[in-house]
Amino acid sequence: MRAFLITRGFAAFSAGLALLSAAALTSIAANAAEPENRFRPTGLDGVGGPTAVEEPRWTIQDFESRAAANPIPGALVGLPAKNAFVLFSQCRALTSIVYPPLVAGESDAIVGDTPFAFASALPGIAPTCFNPQNENNIVVNPADPNHFVTSANEYRGNVHAVYVSFNRGTSWINVVLPGWTRDTGGTGQFSHMDSCGDPVLAISRDGTRLYYAGLVCNFEGPGNYQLRSGVAVAASTDGGVTWGAPTMVDSTASGNFFHDKEWMAVAPDGTVHVTWTRFQQTANGKFGASPIYIASSKNGGQSFSGPKQVSDDAHPFNQGSVPAVAPNGTIYVSYIASTPETGFVGDAVVLARSTDGGQKWINVQGPRIYDDYNCYPLQLPGTGQGRQTLSAQNYRIHSFPSMAVDTTTGHVHIVWTDNRAHPSCGYEKGGTFNPALGNTQNQTWYIKTIDGVNFTAPVSLTAPFDDNVFPAVAARDGKVLVGYYTRKHAKTAGGFGAEDRCSVRVVTVNQPGFADGTLLKAAFGPVPFRQTNVCIDYAARRSNDGGQNFVTETRLSSESSNPWVLFTGSFIGDYTGVDLDLLNRGVAVWTDFRGNPGTGAGQITPANQDAIVRTIP
Repeated sequence: MRAFLITRGFAAFSAGLALLSAAALTSIAANAAEPENRFRPTGLDGVGGPTAVEEPRWTIQDFESRAAANPIPGALVGLPAKNAFVLFSQCRALTSIVYPPLVAGESDAIVGDTPFAFASALPGIAPTCFNPQNENNIVVNPADPNHFVTSANEYRGNVHAVYVSFNRGTSWINVVLPGWTRDTGGTGQFSHMDSCGDPVLAISRDGTRLYYAGLVCNFEGPGNYQLRSGVAVAASTDGGVTWGAPTMVDSTASGNFFHDKEWMAVAPDGTVHVTWTRFQQTANGKFGASPIYIASSKNGGQSFSGPKQVSDDAHPFNQGSVPAVAPNGTIYVSYIASTPETGFVGDAVVLARSTDGGQKWINVQGPRIYDDYNCYPLQLPGTGQGRQTLSAQNYRIHSFPSMAVDTTTGHVHIVWTDNRAHPSCGYEKGGTFNPALGNTQNQTWYIKTIDGVNFTAPVSLTAPFDDNVFPAVAARDGKVLVGYYTRKHAKTAGGFGAEDRCSVRVVTVNQPGFADGTLLKAAFGPVPFRQTNVCIDYAARRSNDGGQNFVTETRLSSESSNPWVLFTGSFIGDYTGVDLDLLNRGVAVWTDFRGNPGTGAGQITPANQDAIVRTIP
């Protein structure tokens, strides 16, 4: 989902970071004494009647102004407790382009990024920033290795958009999909819908039909029971340059339901399968369950079958589904589920499979995922949704598994990240995350199954202290590519770069002893685990023997960059993307924080969130 709601004509976001109106990601900060709320959607609890929700949607300016108006105690960021400082987005502090240009093979998919002005500039901080793009997915045309299409949450308008290259990322065109929202010519249900994010792409095996799936929603009332939410799909037959009107896969107009986190796959026979999470409330307005559903289209996305439940009754609380289809037609769906044997406070990988086109499903619980309540610190108060994050970071994280099925062998490859290496991690130990035992140690984990029943033992693809998040996986012809964010390379390089670009800084406002606008560097955590360098990179590991062995990690981003850009560091998107072309060369896309530090006139933008694509020979 996108980060938060925003006004029409500027950009529409899905879940209310500021308003907390309907975020449907895992609420892993839930109290362990309330296992039934393990995956509750933020803000939907407590709806006992038609409570008015008609409030203006928030802009990026509103969100930043709220942060400025609510100073955070200095003690939370390693500063004297008696002083309060305002955390701010780095793009407002960096007064020049501090990153070097992108390197060969690395490109910014965003063309003509646009600036916006803050409602009121804080002392010593630039009053403008550039609109972000985050949460990325990418496909390579199976018939043309030079043809890339990627997607992202697009904050330049209340739109769904894609970014297309026909020359392997040398140049890009940005395309707004028509008819998805009230601001892009939507008709029928779409005439009163806004963009809710979670963009996903899929392409037919012959490369002739490209599909885009996304969320639409409207939170404007007159009451919570009027909340409108849906999953939709559109198709393109010219590689993403033009698009047909969207088709609604499933939708509701009730606060008792919310559709979230869809994903999509195209079968060898051309059937399009879409899965998603349907958040359901009980009659009294309390969170009840979050089953995974699937719907399919056999006519190129023009219509879809009625939704059918994928997840089983033993796992009522689920999220993060990914479908894929094997060469023999078996449909697989991976997702994260709270486990009954832990009282629904622990999670595991679950893999569902269907051999009859999605009519019947067998769910198999796989390895445990260590993302328990005490495994991570939480976002700084007043800046996000109180979700889990990493040491010295503030962006929300999750441990949803990413899955790929090899289009040749049919083998299933699954990756995720968790923090099992940290001494305080594990619900059996009780309590909350203990920073006195060290910083987070998030690792990327990999498993494989040939039959959908028996899994290989989890193998860590990364070292414990690299802090990895949001992995993506692709598989083709016995090759496996896994991409992920990592702190490894920033920490190895040391230092903070030009203008302290790898630090989090705070600005004083009406604080005794400091002139307004004074910038101070923040530090997180107790000594000796205090963390100051917050930059991250995107990296990948590859296997050429079907996942038996992985070669040395390849750093894909040419420069480490600071994820505290925008949203007070609280949102960088919830997934990344990788793919393999017909020559088994890789390509990756991720949300990068350098902006576009190029050299071409009109293309240079200072630090902000952009979609960066990197080819891998």
